[in-house]
Amino acid sequence: MISKFVSRSILFVGLGGLLAGCASAHYSVRRTTAAEGPGARAVVVVRVPSPWFAPRFVIRAKFRDALPEYEAIGALEAKYFTISDDGQFGGLYVWASRADAERHFDAAWRADVRKRRGVDADVLVMNAPYVVGGAALPEGEPIGTRSLQFPAWVSVVRWELGDEARVASAAESLSHATWAGPALVRGFVVTGPKFVGVAAVWVTREAAEAAAAEGARATLGAALEATGSSALLFEAPLLVDATLRRTTSGASSPPVR
Repeated sequence: MISKFVSRSILFVGLGGLLAGCASAHYSVRRTTAAEGPGARAVVVVRVPSPWFAPRFVIRAKFRDALPEYEAIGALEAKYFTISDDGQFGGLYVWASRADAERHFDAAWRADVRKRRGVDADVLVMNAPYVVGGAALPEGEPIGTRSLQFPAWVSVVRWELGDEARVASAAESLSHATWAGPALVRGFVVTGPKFVGVAAVWVTREAAEAAAAEGARATLGAALEATGSSALLFEAPLLVDATLRRTTSGASSPPVR
């Protein structure tokens, strides 16, 4: 029952905004895939305050310099380098398992960030039982062995459930919801103690904003019987994700511009 209501709610609340934002970036439209899962993946959101003297173009250049380091990590399925509007940099990481994520972001890693940056990193580790393949395939500049330079955007929305026992069923419902609109690249249903959410990569800022908008969150929250919600929005100029380097065989339409 929740699954059907979730799908209908998001279809009417969010789809119009997603369609409105589809014309401003170069991408192809492909066939969407059914949700994959449940599985053992983990998604991690990392945020580190950037120095006041570091403009965004310098941060983007540093991202590019760091590509070989992240492409060499076998357990790292994807990393979407991120910059927030308030100047925090970091990434949305997708790991093969939670154990892999926690092994990477250990005490030594955190101490190194503190030593080099003078601040603590904000690290949010979440289970990611479902992956949803979107219709949008970015057409950016291939870099390295599995990366792409493309002006993507990331939204991370979480709903507080207040009842840990309901998390699994809510996550399964979200895996079938039509929030996966035409501007979605990849989406991850995420969970934690007493919350469920969606971390998604979009081809335009407008699409990401529509997904994170208060009205859309409230409507879906009502369907999930959530007690509250929160949202994060990031620019993602560099994408370490081998799935985005594949050919667009089976695309249903020519590139959108």
